Amino acid sequence: MISIIIPYRNREPERVTNCLASLAEQTCDDFEVLLIDSGSDQITAECIKNLSQEFHFCRYLYLNTNGLIWNKSYAINVGANNIKGDVIMIVDVDLVFASDFICKVSKLSFEGVFYNYKCHYLPSNYDYNKHNWKDFNSNYLKNSGLAPGLVIVSKNDFFAIRGYDEYFQGWGLEDNDFCSRLKALLLDQVYLNHLEFISLHQWHPESYSNVPTIWYINLLQYMHDNKSFPRNGNGMGLVLESNLRVCLSEEYVKLPRTKLSFNQFLSITAFNDIYTVFFELRSNTAMEIEYIEPSLLDSNSYKYKLKDIILSFVIRDKIINNYRSLLSHNYLTTEKLYEFMVNFLSINRQQCLDYYIKYLPKKSLHIRVVKK
Repeated sequence: MISIIIPYRNREPERVTNCLASLAEQTCDDFEVLLIDSGSDQITAECIKNLSQEFHFCRYLYLNTNGLIWNKSYAINVGANNIKGDVIMIVDVDLVFASDFICKVSKLSFEGVFYNYKCHYLPSNYDYNKHNWKDFNSNYLKNSGLAPGLVIVSKNDFFAIRGYDEYFQGWGLEDNDFCSRLKALLLDQVYLNHLEFISLHQWHPESYSNVPTIWYINLLQYMHDNKSFPRNGNGMGLVLESNLRVCLSEEYVKLPRTKLSFNQFLSITAFNDIYTVFFELRSNTAMEIEYIEPSLLDSNSYKYKLKDIILSFVIRDKIINNYRSLLSHNYLTTEKLYEFMVNFLSINRQQCLDYYIKYLPKKSLHIRVVKK
């Protein structure tokens, strides 16, 4: 049996339905799907849980990771611990498959080998509601890309390297690391013919920046420095019980808390404050961070000119320069603070009992951290 693991968080129900519907149309049925919902919001989770029940081959697992940094490795490992098959296929929730895809996979040999497969990227104007494989325009198959995260591997080989390394979180590199460790087992890496094994990627806006973050650079260093291929020494895919999510419990409000609420002209010293407060926290005490990103001011607006005149009489150039810096983006954005906190929490995760992040890009960032 082939066990298909689909990790995701907060994907549109229509997108998930398209993926599962394409699997329902497969010409063979010797497979199962584990839909691993890693911390979607309550409304989305309930909706997708209900629609998953329409597909007899699908099992829905919800992980209590709401507010934690996305960790694809963890989600996949939880799924792997629950499979019934002897072959594991990692699938992106945005994919849809030709009806003979799984049947062809079932005929592959997994003796000393693992596989990567390509997907073909559909354009933004493609109406999948009108999709029909019989009338499908083959020109769409020219826009393909190899994603290292699209892997098919035997269960034995997956567990021989203890699955995906859960040190990786955020976006990127866990797939590259996983494939590198499989090759360390002396397995051959084979790329399936993308015109024979056809999968399509439903279009969506980019969800991450093409510019590497601090954490991404740290992960690159980690991957190249760490040559051991069995990972997750303390266990892989361990279920996070709800009682361990202190930040989401009623007990949180009873904890001693240090609050950091930054103004719109946040200087670089705020990062020092975060480090100082965190390392001075005692066990079972919390740090809270709240930041509201300032809205840009139009220098030609009446509101801007009025503030400019009034403040020039009050504090002269200091505040005026701060207001003008808003126009050239020289203030701290929620994106930059979030990037900093992803790196900070990832590095110091062993000192955290729990944390919770609510991030609204270009609007606000609220964080709770409880010291272990």
